[in-house]
Amino acid sequence: MKFFNTLFFCLFLFQSHGQYDTIYVAILPFGSDEIVTEVSRKKLQGTVASSFSKDARMVLLDRSEINLVAQERDYQRDEDFIDGKIVEQGKAIGAEYIVDGFIDNKRKQLFLGVYDVSDGTLKGSKIAPLRVKKSQKHPLDIKGEIKDIFNFDTPTSLVQKNVAQLIKDCFPEFLFIVTGAESESKNKVKSLKVFAGSKMGLKKGQLLEVQVLIKEEVEGIKTTRQESAGWGRIQKVDGENWCILKLEAGKGNIKKQMKAGNKLRCRLIKKKKLFGN
Repeated sequence: MKFFNTLFFCLFLFQSHGQYDTIYVAILPFGSDEIVTEVSRKKLQGTVASSFSKDARMVLLDRSEINLVAQERDYQRDEDFIDGKIVEQGKAIGAEYIVDGFIDNKRKQLFLGVYDVSDGTLKGSKIAPLRVKKSQKHPLDIKGEIKDIFNFDTPTSLVQKNVAQLIKDCFPEFLFIVTGAESESKNKVKSLKVFAGSKMGLKKGQLLEVQVLIKEEVEGIKTTRQESAGWGRIQKVDGENWCILKLEAGKGNIKKQMKAGNKLRCRLIKKKKLFGN
């Protein structure tokens, strides 16, 4: 199948530095009250990091450069901003977002907050219950040493479910990059080639909405908004990284947007939408 404008779309594909719209995240060492073991702390951080890394958009950055000792942090769980020094350190390692956590052993819960590095504001938060092992109801053993009492490493754990929901709340749009198209006529597009495949769980017959990214300047402030351009059904999944989207609506509009040089993205939808031709 011959696609036109492939070169044009590949150019903005490479400018995106990846298959998907990449999100750079740094996870801070978690704070805690005094009766949480270092083993529990590291396991819990690992569980959260693993949940973020399952999302193909996320790139977890090395947080070794963040000069922060969790035990000495003056932590306030209800603050809407994170410390400016931490924000600057996040910027220095290329992070766009910072994930901060506090283990509250008294209430058996984990507070998680996602902060936007650009201005230090809280983007979203979640409180996850921590399940305690039945055999270890008390945090201290016979010798008075702190036990590893939490059980949060199972696939169905409440922590993982809450982290997944936090990611969904903070980063709801999962956009796939359009890399080429096949014409139906001079003014209409028949199908699109999308840079996403079986690796993202895509299947033949699924519906994708096509969105156009439109750059605007409002009162001197440059912004990018997403606007629906059409939708289609996946005709073929070509391996892990590619699929062909057969358009069912918006064929003329999508051709118009391509001629204007606007970038196109796709996202999964469950229901058909009304568009013009």
